Amino acid sequence: MAERSRFFNSYASDVREYSSGDMAEVFKRFLGNGVIRDVGNELAVSAGAGVSVNVATGEGMVQGYWYQNDAVKNIALASPDGTYDRIDRIMLRLDLSSPVRLITAEAKSGIPAANPTPPTLQQDGTIYEIGLAQVRVPAGSGTPLVITDERVKVTTKGEEWQHAQSSTTPNGSTTQFNIGSGVASSKVLVFVNGLLRRPSTDYSFTPGNDYITFDQGWTPQTGDDVRMEYVAV
Repeated sequence: MAERSRFFNSYASDVREYSSGDMAEVFKRFLGNGVIRDVGNELAVSAGAGVSVNVATGEGMVQGYWYQNDAVKNIALASPDGTYDRIDRIMLRLDLSSPVRLITAEAKSGIPAANPTPPTLQQDGTIYEIGLAQVRVPAGSGTPLVITDERVKVTTKGEEWQHAQSSTTPNGSTTQFNIGSGVASSKVLVFVNGLLRRPSTDYSFTPGNDYITFDQGWTPQTGDDVRMEYVAV
């Protein structure tokens, strides 16, 4: 059995040397893979001019390595297919190969098809990709792009915030919304039409449940967009 501890000063009589991999191994114990919550605009992906997307400001962690984008980054997508839609992925890509050693925000093109699927993220010892969004590129003009958020958000407390989305039924007759498919949650944030709702005033939630309930005298109405972010137990 071997014991390890890090990090300590180095002296001539007792040299202590550490690699970037040693540091990353420690950091990823406290911050998982994802977008760091509440920094900049959290690397949100939106439609750009033509067949392109914009990645907003923010920071992220990939396998213990830190990434920062301090200005909007525009990413051009491949030309649309003439017959079929395709689904691209916008991602953070960690490349540990010796000539590169960087994290960059990039697009990965999907394959045009009658029922397209997003490309697989590469995740191995050299390349590790995490998704920011899926982008459906329509055949022909390539616009309008349909963007689906797939960011996982992490905090400095090591919490991983997942994204969930629900749709309402007519006249607000549904008051219970699932957070995830059988995923028990410890914390939730609820947004209706982009506005943060207040717990105990607009909805109730019991930690350990997989749903929130609009039971405070107000319910979302038909066409409202209900989105939730949650920390799994």
